[in-house]
Amino acid sequence: MCLNKSTFLEVLSQLDEKQWTAWVEPRGPIEGCIHLKRVGSEMLFSPITAAYYQLTQEEIHRGSFWCEELQTLGIPWWYVVEIAYANIKCGTAYNKRLRNDILRSLRLPEEKI
Repeated sequence: MCLNKSTFLEVLSQLDEKQWTAWVEPRGPIEGCIHLKRVGSEMLFSPITAAYYQLTQEEIHRGSFWCEELQTLGIPWWYVVEIAYANIKCGTAYNKRLRNDILRSLRLPEEKI
């Protein structure tokens, strides 16, 4: 599969709710960060690394900000960075619509724009 904006979101929406739990960090230094946990794994996933796992069945460290592994699936690096900023709700320049798209794909409540 060659990932782009819509296929990335589609992959997230296909995560099995019996195998994956998603939430938004409610407080602390990483308040607002989107996390995912997979049954049988001790690792915390980001939306990026969860999508990678869904497509390859390989875990990569969630701190892999540039996520070069995803680029092998065809997603451009600048979109990987945009996803990462939306995931951590970084600064005022992050893409709020993309964040809501990610939240909606993970069946989490959307935020006000």
